[in-house]
Amino acid sequence: MQPESGAKKLKRTFLTPTSIVVFSFALVIFVGAFLLSLPISSRDYVYTPFLDCLFTATSATSVTGMVVRDTYYYWSTFGQTVILLLIQIGGLGLVTFTMFFGSFAKRRFRLKELALMQESVSFGEMNEVRTIVRMVVTFSLTIELIGAAILSLYFVPAYGSKEGLFVSLFMSVSSYCSSGFDLVRGEPFSNMISLNDSPLVLLTVSTLTLISGLSVIVWYDTLGSWRNKRKLSLHSWVVFTVTGLILLVGTVFIYLFEHANPLTLGGMSEGMKWVNAFFQTVNSVTAGFNSFPNESLLSQSKVLVMIIMFIGGAPASTAGGIKVTTFWVLAMTIISVLRGRPDTVIRGKKVGYPVVYKAMTILIVALTLCVVSFIIIIYSEPDGLAPLDAAFEAVSAFSNTGLTPGLTPGLSTVSLVSLMVSMFLGRVGLVSFAYSISILRARVDKNKILPEGKILVG
Repeated sequence: MQPESGAKKLKRTFLTPTSIVVFSFALVIFVGAFLLSLPISSRDYVYTPFLDCLFTATSATSVTGMVVRDTYYYWSTFGQTVILLLIQIGGLGLVTFTMFFGSFAKRRFRLKELALMQESVSFGEMNEVRTIVRMVVTFSLTIELIGAAILSLYFVPAYGSKEGLFVSLFMSVSSYCSSGFDLVRGEPFSNMISLNDSPLVLLTVSTLTLISGLSVIVWYDTLGSWRNKRKLSLHSWVVFTVTGLILLVGTVFIYLFEHANPLTLGGMSEGMKWVNAFFQTVNSVTAGFNSFPNESLLSQSKVLVMIIMFIGGAPASTAGGIKVTTFWVLAMTIISVLRGRPDTVIRGKKVGYPVVYKAMTILIVALTLCVVSFIIIIYSEPDGLAPLDAAFEAVSAFSNTGLTPGLTPGLSTVSLVSLMVSMFLGRVGLVSFAYSISILRARVDKNKILPEGKILVG
């Protein structure tokens, strides 16, 4: 067998499934930015500065929701449709869509194509990945249509049949894909503040974001366990348990912190205070809609929201953050160490060292990215910017949440670029991105025994 040439090695390295998924997101972003820059995309039929278009496309494709131009008042129907498509493709993935339509062909997929599917949906079982891809797209589109039908009960009477149906579909897709983009009338950049007295809209949006935030993989496992009368997998149990705890703690404490604040929950009825506190918590986990001004939150509420955003939702979902499973693995590792156990144990099962190492890597890299972004914002903006608001903006961009204390539209070019990088890395995954740009991979000789090094810690 002849040795592999350097060109072939390089090609093989760049065309890994991870690389293709990462670069497909970048391709979608630049195509979307080009389309948004065209005069037909704006209501006034003018060219939009490319940086604004690139930021909007990045935010939509990474399903973040940060905007520098109000989605309803600035963009035309064509521009809004481009944003809608970017959200849909970004939420499910270009590769997932491509493989979905290809899965109906009668030909067999090659091993590389199955690996690409596997990477796209973040699912570990190669023999089930074709079914999972079909289920992800079919399930997602079905839920979005149901959500649009429910939302139309409000938006069609309020906006008229034609615009109301489009707004309902846009809001449903945006909610399910956890993007936070909206087409709600009101003050520019006010998001859903004008709808904070509509439980129908708030609870529908919350339900859509929760369904997607738990991931189709978890719903697939839940359905399988119900059919086969077996226990949930450890992964699904962790996702449901930790997400439930976050929603409970977040809702209760946001209510306690903000119930008397006249700028947030103070002026609402008791029932709507709880609905809006729940809505804020759900959207801190994943979507980024807001029903009251984030800049008016008390400091303790902002810190709580930042923690929830940083943790995020489930793996293989549209949610960002370090993910609830990463958080739980790290928490259980700490508890295991304090108890003197050599292994991380969850529900009586040992978690492998590679999983623990990956969780630690994700945490450290995520914290580093947020800190760097925070420093860039602080030093790039005028004096007087509150450090807590800058940190809030940085965490929101990395976690693909999109909540903002009103800073985004007025940020400098340097700050916007740093946020774009954070949004992109947060969406494709920090480890996946690092893996995709590794040109030369070190080959480890498994038979080689290395000497043990002694290091004191703690």
